Amino acid sequence: MSFVDHQNNESETINWFEDDGTNIGMLNDNGRNAFYDHALQIIARDKTVVDIGAGTGYLTALAIKHGAKHVTAVEASPKRCQFLKSMIEKLGYQDKVTVINENYLKTDIHSDVVVSETIGAHIFNENWLRLADHARTRCEYMIPEKFYIRADIYKNHPIWTTCMQESMAFNYNESNHPEFAEAINQEMQLEGRGETANTIPNLFSQLPKFDDLRLKKLSESRPIVVDHMNPFQVPELVIPAHKFNTMRGIEERFEFLFFNLMWTATFQNASMWVSDTIWQNVCKLMEKPECDLRIYFSEQQNKWMFEKLKI
Repeated sequence: MSFVDHQNNESETINWFEDDGTNIGMLNDNGRNAFYDHALQIIARDKTVVDIGAGTGYLTALAIKHGAKHVTAVEASPKRCQFLKSMIEKLGYQDKVTVINENYLKTDIHSDVVVSETIGAHIFNENWLRLADHARTRCEYMIPEKFYIRADIYKNHPIWTTCMQESMAFNYNESNHPEFAEAINQEMQLEGRGETANTIPNLFSQLPKFDDLRLKKLSESRPIVVDHMNPFQVPELVIPAHKFNTMRGIEERFEFLFFNLMWTATFQNASMWVSDTIWQNVCKLMEKPECDLRIYFSEQQNKWMFEKLKI
């Protein structure tokens, strides 16, 4: 097994209860684990595999379990890379795994299959779009291969702000000095007055267990498809103004609406819904738009944005 060391000032100790890419919650994510196990079972046998952001080596281990000929495990963090190396040795996979301590975007590694879980809580905010674009010309198969993303639109309910970081649920709306609020909102809003999305963890995985919340889903958008084997494009969907004007159940002119992005990742017949994992739902609570609404991922902000398209 080859191993490349890069020095930095990172702590050598892994904290399993912190969100540093090796935490217990992620390792216990059964929805995520089942998807990657299924996908690698479909394609890994006798293939060369690259694991991007290998972390503890779980996806690398699954690939070997399902018959991969060789796995190159790429991990940018020296701390996690050292742990990864020790795990490979404990599992006895030294002859089938090469560990590389490097940013994948700086490599030129070719393989049959690329696999990664660098999706991010704010879907795609762990640079997955660029990683996938770098990988697509260097592999034949990619896991995940496609994302299907749609916006579900709900009538306002107290649970939305309860589950979000409440102070971030709305734009600044200081009522004691409206002129000040208007001025500062113009300063803080970036990218065409786009509004930064929030996230909700766990709520949608728990909702099927309850039937007394009376959440009213008003509509859903057509899904967009992000195919990582095609050239890079900014993921976005546009909801036309007439969609809001024809929704049943909106009694007030300025009714607040809750927008929730539901996504599923797929590889052939393997699929993973965000609600089955610890990844979070991107969401926004906002006044009913009077114009078209564009929802897109901003690489500049590294977040999803909600932009009202002026008529």
